[in-house]
Amino acid sequence: MIVNVEQMQAIEAMTPLSTMELIDEVGKALFNVIEPMIKKDDKIMIVCGKGNNGSDGLALAKLLLHQGHDIAVYLFHEKAKTLENQQLLNALPSTYILSDISIYHPTIIIDCIYGFSFKGHIRYKEKALFDKLNKIDAYKISIDINSGCEADDPCCDPHAFKSDLTIALGHYKPFHMFQKEHQMFKKLMLIDLPLTKVNKTDFYTMDQETFIQSYPKIKVNDHKGCNGKSLIIGGSFGMAGAAILNTIGALSCGMSYLHVACEDTIYPILASRFANVVFHPFDRNCFRSAIESIMHNVDAICYGSGIDRLPYRNDILEVLLQYSYKTVILDAQAIRLLIDKLFILKLSKPQLIITPHIKEFADLINKPIELVKAHKISLAKEFAKDYHTIVVLKDTNTIIVSPNGETYINTHGNQALARAGSGDLLTGFICALCALVKDNYLACVMAVWFYNHLCEEITKDHSITCFDLEHYLSYADKFFKNLNM
Repeated sequence: MIVNVEQMQAIEAMTPLSTMELIDEVGKALFNVIEPMIKKDDKIMIVCGKGNNGSDGLALAKLLLHQGHDIAVYLFHEKAKTLENQQLLNALPSTYILSDISIYHPTIIIDCIYGFSFKGHIRYKEKALFDKLNKIDAYKISIDINSGCEADDPCCDPHAFKSDLTIALGHYKPFHMFQKEHQMFKKLMLIDLPLTKVNKTDFYTMDQETFIQSYPKIKVNDHKGCNGKSLIIGGSFGMAGAAILNTIGALSCGMSYLHVACEDTIYPILASRFANVVFHPFDRNCFRSAIESIMHNVDAICYGSGIDRLPYRNDILEVLLQYSYKTVILDAQAIRLLIDKLFILKLSKPQLIITPHIKEFADLINKPIELVKAHKISLAKEFAKDYHTIVVLKDTNTIIVSPNGETYINTHGNQALARAGSGDLLTGFICALCALVKDNYLACVMAVWFYNHLCEEITKDHSITCFDLEHYLSYADKFFKNLNM
């Protein structure tokens, strides 16, 4: 289970243990994990802050010392912040407290400086010490959150403590899910604690079993369209590939009744590729009638992929936002058309989903990309709530946020998807699953998981370097065939 800082604080408050009792339990759990790793000649330096994270380190130090290990404690702050921290310090013989880290040569460093409440940046006078710790040639362990990093986002100070192992306490935090982005730890471990159990958080999880359970099964008496219909509007002269990838994505999800509306200049290209799609070619004079004739008879519509060279692309967007009552997924250029006109979203009629990559989202909300990358969850939540829109924010770790604050952090897939066209493919997945699954948020989570899961399956047989997005349809077929679906 993944929890944010607010939820973790609530869980701790509900737990029928005093703060000191909980610290003792954390110390024991850490000891049981770390002590078997220690070799006979290891020298262990525990760097402790003045709060509860530092107290966890002091509780661990007491147990390691009792077992005769060579330990030293460096106090990152002179004055304890909590009564528990001061009590643990008073119980530790002063001979084991370091005045200078350079006089001790550890083989293991345990980071207990800041806890999950850390926000902002490491103070200037402390940065040099963090740099010293990072340069020491030792096996490094961080307790719960790497010090200098925030728990609720992938935000890390450039001087933050880098570990070989990070041990999450009780529950994973969003920080742990963003390892691909911040690369602050090499290995992650979760240890259980005697905390009050909670059944639900704001964070979604998805795996193959959940995907299969949520995916609608085809009944023996079903006919075409029983499980939904999708409409793709995309592509333009010279950019037919975007609409092709939309279509491959939708078909890979098992979309049995798929409509594609496209400019007549690229219609022959698409029609020659797909015999099982209903096409609606249009030009400047008839785009409105072509789209309006079908948009009320489908369950989900996606728009924006490859429309860069479509002169009347803004007119199509206005038709969809003003007259469609179904689910509309906006991608690529359709999102850029909203820059400086976000008020339109509050006036629109359809259930909206936007699928920007990180640069598109930064431009959309007019904030620096570095800030958006560091605080993507909080910024996406704010946008989703303000505009009542599901946000699928594409990045190394794609996140999905609902207007109600539900959040999914994708940890699947790999760098093979860092190529042109991958976003178009994902848009097709989302468009299909929003028609197949009536809960739009669940559909988006399923689409992102399935898209990345298939990437992992494809790269078992094919290279990352020459990864071909057109493999998706055959591997999706293999996935469903193996499940007798």
